Amino acid sequence: MRYRSRRLDALLGVSLGRSTFADWAALEDNPAAAEAEDLDYKIKYEADKATGDSAADSIAIDVATFANHVGGVIVVGMAEVDLIPSKALKVDLSEKILRTYTDAVAAKVSPLPLFDVVPLEDPDTPGTGLILIAVPPSPRAPHCVIINANSGVTKWPRRVGAQKVWLSEAEIYAAYQRRFTGIANRAARMTQVEADVIRRLVRNRPGLSLPQPVLIVSMVPDLPGDMTINSAALADFRADLADERLLPGALSPMLTNQTVGPRRLIGYEPHREGVAWAEFHADGSASIAIPISRIIGSGASSTVSHVHDAEIVLWIVGALRLMARHATEKTATTGTATLSARLLADVLTYDTDDVELGQMISGRLRHQEWGGPAHLQVVTWPSIHGAPLRPIGDGETSNNAYAEWAAILEDLAADGRPLTAAAAELASALFQNFGAAEALQIWPDGTVNPTTWGDSWATAQRWVEESNIPCSTQPPIGAGADE
Repeated sequence: MRYRSRRLDALLGVSLGRSTFADWAALEDNPAAAEAEDLDYKIKYEADKATGDSAADSIAIDVATFANHVGGVIVVGMAEVDLIPSKALKVDLSEKILRTYTDAVAAKVSPLPLFDVVPLEDPDTPGTGLILIAVPPSPRAPHCVIINANSGVTKWPRRVGAQKVWLSEAEIYAAYQRRFTGIANRAARMTQVEADVIRRLVRNRPGLSLPQPVLIVSMVPDLPGDMTINSAALADFRADLADERLLPGALSPMLTNQTVGPRRLIGYEPHREGVAWAEFHADGSASIAIPISRIIGSGASSTVSHVHDAEIVLWIVGALRLMARHATEKTATTGTATLSARLLADVLTYDTDDVELGQMISGRLRHQEWGGPAHLQVVTWPSIHGAPLRPIGDGETSNNAYAEWAAILEDLAADGRPLTAAAAELASALFQNFGAAEALQIWPDGTVNPTTWGDSWATAQRWVEESNIPCSTQPPIGAGADE
């Protein structure tokens, strides 16, 4: 379930996503469970003769009403008296009935908001129970509803207290302004969380005779979360990272050192290529920087580093998973997030408008020892055993490759095909900076290609088997292949 509510969790005595028919039935006659901005009860949906709205119209209106405000849950099958739940009357939970809810919203609400239709069966009467329609607040608001398709009436509803209101023209205009301002704010936030990690890497960069490639993966939720940074939060963070294998399939934990920064938790791990550094912010944003191994003896020069595509793919998977878990479990945010990946030939090749950070980089560049502009080339393992490594795509080089994607946070927080699919899209967009059409290790349908990992397969295979991810040597229909 993508909607999270601490208030409803407390009311139910269990997290909303784990609630049962019995948990909701126990709220009967409880004034604290009265309808509110985030909670509504319906005996059932049917045509409204007074307004002319069909049952589908009513479903779509209610979902858009919550999406355009703070989100909430509609409990279908629950009667109420004076807004207080009075009796769980139960409704049919057949697949046909459940599909009417999703079909109504898909047909009538634009843009389509995120929502979940969750049946809660009464164990005493199988096939019947309650239906939860859980709607997160939407960063794509305002959502309009096409009411009575024959008349073509379009309206924008919003929840106010326990009631629905229709937005005025001025309110609709303001809502669209907030949507577009939010997009700009998220872009600025992405730049900020990434630059904070870069600043730390520049400050801690050891003296090196060769450039050190680094991958930075970042995430900004479309709807900010919140958490309190204190001693208890730091203790929980340390416990969480004690066994955290950031690299999927790895045998030992990473980020074994932890501390705090301004409104953030920090994990880091020094090793021979530099320091891996991760910052997890109180609003659910995060950024993780990982030094990437230079391939020795691959024909690279002192200024052009060769890095392995499979290693980059695996780190992207692990970084997305860990950041999404922080966002959903620690800051209680939900819904979609903007993702980014940046591959630098060296942290000193980062281009920034931040004056202080730019001066730090310029100062360190004056003392670098590798004797020329740094670039990197991503290489892959050949299909013929013993053949030399070859560049991906057409062999382009870059010193600062960047890509973005978007995904649903809950899909990223658990190992499985949705996480793999999102990582495939982000990695492919990153590799397109090097003239490659796509990543060859994972496909956009969430399957894994076992033939393209080279010496990274032993690690990747453990992750694939532990997560029960299917394998396929062919890209899904409609996807190209980088031969």
